[in-house]
Amino acid sequence: MTNGGWETFAADLSRELAGMQVLDSRIYSRGARYVQIQAGPPNTALETSSNNHLPPGEALIQAEEESLRMLGWNEPNKPGQSNWFRDYPWPLTPAAAAEAAELITGTVKAILRPNRAGDMKVETFNAQ
Repeated sequence: MTNGGWETFAADLSRELAGMQVLDSRIYSRGARYVQIQAGPPNTALETSSNNHLPPGEALIQAEEESLRMLGWNEPNKPGQSNWFRDYPWPLTPAAAAEAAELITGTVKAILRPNRAGDMKVETFNAQ
């Protein structure tokens, strides 16, 4: 985890995303809220918490849900998808990795709200 600011976090994350291997996963969490990335194929799948799974004390408020829409997340309204989601082709190109890193960074700041990147729990693993 980076000790720098959010720009450094996003730049480091972009490089990490571009290098993810098949079924590599990362989860950034704070409390019950999280942002998850899983590398393909066929997609690099991103998802973040929705009120379908959050306890009442951590439920997203309307302004946070609007932030997710503005950031470019798809609403949790398709069959089999109960969280906010976004998919990118796998493997990620450098440009797509940079875009995904900005999306994730904006989401972390909007709904996880750590004071700094080091205030989040980070899990990395490979599901193979």
